[in-house]
Amino acid sequence: MFCQTSFHKLIYFDFPEVITFRGVYPTDSCFYVVGNFTDTVSLLTSGVLFAKISQTGELQLFKTFNNPGSFDDYENAYSDLMRTSDGNLLTAGGLYDTTSNAQIRVFNTEGDTVLTKSFRSILYPEHSYLVVLGIQRRLNGDYGVLISFETNENPHDADISLLVLDSLYQVKSYKSYAHSNSYEISAALSLDTDGGYLIGAKRTNEGQVNSGFTSRTLIVKTDSLGVEQWQWLSPANKLWDKAQAMIRTPDGGLVVASGTGAEKWNNPANPHYLEWNALIFKLDTARNLLWQRPFRGYTDSGQTTLTEMVAAPDGSGFVACGIAMDTVGGQGAYHNAWLVKASNHGDSLWARHYAWFDGDFVAPEAWDMKATPDSGYVVVGYSLNVGQHVPGWIMKVDKHGCLIPGCNANDGPNATEEEKPEMKLAIYPNPTSDFLNFELRSPRLPQRASFRIVDSNGKVVKEMQSDSPRDTFILPVREWAEGAYILQTFVGNLLLTTDKFIVSH
Repeated sequence: MFCQTSFHKLIYFDFPEVITFRGVYPTDSCFYVVGNFTDTVSLLTSGVLFAKISQTGELQLFKTFNNPGSFDDYENAYSDLMRTSDGNLLTAGGLYDTTSNAQIRVFNTEGDTVLTKSFRSILYPEHSYLVVLGIQRRLNGDYGVLISFETNENPHDADISLLVLDSLYQVKSYKSYAHSNSYEISAALSLDTDGGYLIGAKRTNEGQVNSGFTSRTLIVKTDSLGVEQWQWLSPANKLWDKAQAMIRTPDGGLVVASGTGAEKWNNPANPHYLEWNALIFKLDTARNLLWQRPFRGYTDSGQTTLTEMVAAPDGSGFVACGIAMDTVGGQGAYHNAWLVKASNHGDSLWARHYAWFDGDFVAPEAWDMKATPDSGYVVVGYSLNVGQHVPGWIMKVDKHGCLIPGCNANDGPNATEEEKPEMKLAIYPNPTSDFLNFELRSPRLPQRASFRIVDSNGKVVKEMQSDSPRDTFILPVREWAEGAYILQTFVGNLLLTTDKFIVSH
């Protein structure tokens, strides 16, 4: 049973590294994680990292998979982590040596490599480059591997392929789809309820033109052997992003995590660019659009995205994770991780933003999410802007997306202007040893707030301001001296809250 509903951890390792967690598999006793690493001293050393993390976010073991001293590059940039029928853990990624390979990797629960098997591009030897974007295991033991490959017709073109393997990783079929002059960017592979596969992608001319962009969500449906059955494209007069995740619903519909965009430019003579907001939408059994629910980031950005989506364990809707942008004091923008939830009917239920601060705002990237046995969610990724050692990142939240229990108190309707609701500051955990998590709680929050932390001698330890006071703020305190501190909240020069917390290592 899970004994802790939420935590936030940066996972450091015992060598100079850049770590990116890309896939997570939760059990009722621990989390298994797979990702990439690069040794920042010996740049030739890069490969795949397997880790086991406790229920409270502590690293229990890790193993690396690579070819030290070679120019071979092993990556696991986009693929998932899942159980095999014999209880091992399987993922897929790329092996780049003298050419490109898709590679199946099987690990036991201690991270030892049980099996690897490599596969060339569908166009090999005429064209070899490929990227592995997903793997799924069917109940009969077959595997589908989603692979993007470059074509010979256009150096800025890419197409979609699906490699179907049997339970012994022998090729059953290898097919390609969506052969157009546009750029088909793959993103997601899902199992369909009839034993087939759903491929999520987009069709776009980005990278081929400097303005007049087109971008349409593309979904390809195949049977169990990869034979195409249909394609669906979003409306031609709208800019929609990739299908990043897809979930079949009990009524036969299909819920899709994607994005909706707008073409922007600073100067008409310069190349234009796209800014995105998140979008979750649903198709009915005839692939008609039933509903669409946008989620706006605080700041328009080309980097706002959803990266994964799961069905809520209680059947109440769909929760997606991703990357959004915030601003600081009306000035520069920075990444934060976010979770959003849509109901079964397309209503926006909540959006949670998690902002880190350590002198500067840190840039977390959320890349995979799973529901956990206690009906919460675990999110993994990595953190930029934290020095030479880029750590892996794991966050566990409860069923409401709360890192700080009770954050759903802010989900109610806003107060009227005549009301003056009490402003409260929630701090968790308290005492703390590594991270201080805090958030403002009120039916009506200010548009901008600043925070100041002072020690027991009255010395200012940290100051920060944000244009997004509804965020959950995460502050590393692992190197702070033990003792009592005061956290103050200001709007302008007005002191709103004063709260005490303890650092105890």
